[in-house]
Amino acid sequence: PAHLKDGRPHTFRVHAINQPQGHNPTLIRSGFTLSCGNNGAAYTRRLYNSREFAHFHVVQPLDPAKIVERYPDWMIEGHSFIAFPNPTTGTVPLYTCWTSIYSPPHGRLLGSHDFNTDRSKVGDHQACHENPWTLFHVYPSDGPNRKPIYLMYRDSEHGYILANGKADADALVSRWNFRYFQSSPLFWVPTSLIVNEVVVPQAPEPEVPEVVEVVTPEPLPEEPPVEEIVEIIVEEDPPFNGNLAHEFHSGNLPPSPESFYKDDGSNEIDMSKVYIWYLNTTKYGEMQ
Repeated sequence: PAHLKDGRPHTFRVHAINQPQGHNPTLIRSGFTLSCGNNGAAYTRRLYNSREFAHFHVVQPLDPAKIVERYPDWMIEGHSFIAFPNPTTGTVPLYTCWTSIYSPPHGRLLGSHDFNTDRSKVGDHQACHENPWTLFHVYPSDGPNRKPIYLMYRDSEHGYILANGKADADALVSRWNFRYFQSSPLFWVPTSLIVNEVVVPQAPEPEVPEVVEVVTPEPLPEEPPVEEIVEIIVEEDPPFNGNLAHEFHSGNLPPSPESFYKDDGSNEIDMSKVYIWYLNTTKYGEMQ
């Protein structure tokens, strides 16, 4: 959910796992804890200024909607690459500043944001009108699960833009007349949001039944036979079944014990009645 994509880890208590469509979820009686997060990484949003022909990239806590509300010349183009709002192991700050240069074809100054991981180089090409400040944090070098970000420049509007990978950079060149401001990537970013490994606890090992030594007693002298009274106990706690639980909640509760008695008035259990009730109760599920 969008309200959980806030760059902070979250912990959930899981009690059911989805099954294919048409089947009840598999319930987990004890449940397990699932922790996930993105290590603070978040998608950046790319903005475009129609008056200055300039682009900008923001990430939390900067809200692009508030920028557009305050500065109507800006519009949100959409998601761009992934970056870190806060310092993270192995990252460096990406600095930016607002620059401008006179454009003879337009007869006025055109502004744009310059970007660099080296604070001293921000504004080298076009002078900054403010002190460079940290926009977000990125990787200074390549590595596993990282993609390159290129700094592009369009001479006609004197504007910079950050290209999301090599394919995006080439498309900016062929379609929008940008050029590579430098041939090598300016920095690298994660290819996807970093998710913590989720460890689901394994089921406990089954208990090994205790081995009991059976001692056969010496045979006793035969005695007159005695009528044996056998009590039959009906288990009222069958193995858990989602469909059976559905029947219980629908009001199909087991009948009273007397309804299982034989018809001869002997107060003995008629197992065929128990069996028929069980089949009726589980008619939506597989026969156990």
